[in-house]
Amino acid sequence: MNQSRIERAVVPLPKSFNPEVHEHEQMLRAQIEKAKPGFELESIDVDRGIAHISKQTTITQVITPGERGGRTFELNLPRGVKPADGDKFADKFEDANPGFTMTTFEPFRGFAVMTKLNTEEVRARAAIAGALSVKPWDVQVTARKGGGFKVNLPASYVPSKHKTKLEEVASVVIGKPGWYVKVNTRELTAEVIPGELPTFPAAYPYPFDATTSDPFSIPIGMDLGGEGRPNTLLDIRLDGSAGALLQGLAGSGKSIAVNAIVYGVLARGHQLAILDVPHKAVDFEWCKPWVREHGWGCESTAAAVAVAQLVYTEGRRRGEVLRKHGAQKWQDLPASVRKDMPIITLVADELTGLFAADPIPKSLPKDHPVRLEAEQRAAERDLLRAVITKIPAEMRAAGIRLVLATQQAQSNTGIPPSVKINLPNRVLLGSQATKQARGHAFANPDAVPWVPEWIAEDAKAARGVGVAEFEGQASTVFKGYYASTDDYERHLRRLGVRQASNPEPTAAQIAEFVPRLDDGLEDDRPASRLEAEGGWGALDGRDTPEPRLRGAAAAAHALRLDADKVAADRG
Repeated sequence: MNQSRIERAVVPLPKSFNPEVHEHEQMLRAQIEKAKPGFELESIDVDRGIAHISKQTTITQVITPGERGGRTFELNLPRGVKPADGDKFADKFEDANPGFTMTTFEPFRGFAVMTKLNTEEVRARAAIAGALSVKPWDVQVTARKGGGFKVNLPASYVPSKHKTKLEEVASVVIGKPGWYVKVNTRELTAEVIPGELPTFPAAYPYPFDATTSDPFSIPIGMDLGGEGRPNTLLDIRLDGSAGALLQGLAGSGKSIAVNAIVYGVLARGHQLAILDVPHKAVDFEWCKPWVREHGWGCESTAAAVAVAQLVYTEGRRRGEVLRKHGAQKWQDLPASVRKDMPIITLVADELTGLFAADPIPKSLPKDHPVRLEAEQRAAERDLLRAVITKIPAEMRAAGIRLVLATQQAQSNTGIPPSVKINLPNRVLLGSQATKQARGHAFANPDAVPWVPEWIAEDAKAARGVGVAEFEGQASTVFKGYYASTDDYERHLRRLGVRQASNPEPTAAQIAEFVPRLDDGLEDDRPASRLEAEGGWGALDGRDTPEPRLRGAAAAAHALRLDADKVAADRG
């Protein structure tokens, strides 16, 4: 079947062109014939400096098999058709050709293309065109092998403006939750691909068979897949950073995640030091035998200070080793040196509890035991905060890493930004974290994904779930590994990890790093008469002539008087 088709084009007018000069028009026609053989001058637009040209050709209307067994053919458009006429011609042509849809509309080139589309393709094309704010014939949609659709996108497609809308159409309008879109922006093509919503099983057993050859790659859980990608292994990378900060409210799985990290570093040859508040120390009793010598700082704040200071002191010694070998960092040292000087990982749990100081009862005398004890605790927490701040800032090159865990890491809970800023690896445990919690947890919370609602609403899938923002890696949702502490202990014994002869810091080490505020107060002072025969002190021990009681002796005397008074009142 023969049919004519008009091709149209636009060419610029010569700069000196004058429509009143006949020779100029003749020259223009000659130039058109030479540049575009077969085209003739149709009209001249002097104001715009262009000429409209056209070429009429006779073609054979061909009905060709479509990609899916359908058919396509072209129809000629009359002269003068404008882009705004598309809807009118679509209705006209589709009424005249039942089962066919106008898939191309080229008014300036003088033709339209009709294609036989099935109902799903028509619906998908309309939905995608609506999302992109274009006409349906500006989008080409064909069924995809295996389900879904292939799409040719319009030139107006902009990822930042249209990608989210396209994804919504795929998962809500033409597909279902779990369907996703792959876009090739260079080729302006896309695929709408069927899929299932990614989720987690009830638990992931700890991968005890994972390789331990890389000392800086510490398993923590499984990364949530999606868009055709399965769930994959997720490690905390500690080679280029000073450590990690884990946050999560009670019941979020924070302790389980910390246990996994503790086992992971021990299995990879790290020396381990542990800090915790005394009432939570039982959480880490399982790993106490495997801490470094004098690395157990869980019995008191003073012990925590001593352990952290011992690690810091070792870091300063290692600095001299680095200078001796001309190395910039631990990784640059000879293997023999690294073997004798392994990585140290200091884990501090319940950081808020370690840093939070009790109020000092300033209404009491300065040498009152209650006030002295409160000031002593405050001083110890200040010392701990200072050394914890210095370790990630100064000791990364020495092969020392810091893992901090807390419920909330913010200034009003005693954790300053100076601690957080040097720990780029961040984890927030829990499936229902608030926006405020995310703001405290992450360096760039807007770029970190949320736990999907279908996971948060599934009690089994949500157990142990969190969000990770790791340096050099895309932020992700993950589910932590689980193993019992008995499992961890059994595997550490199987690996032959060295155990400490003296896990706790000695009294001398604590005294070295933690001065007592009441030291010397009782030197050369008379004893209270309540504690020693012939002692001094009447009333509160201060309102007497010299020699009078001072310091701790006076405070102890006052406490005894108070106790005697209470006993007398009760009697």
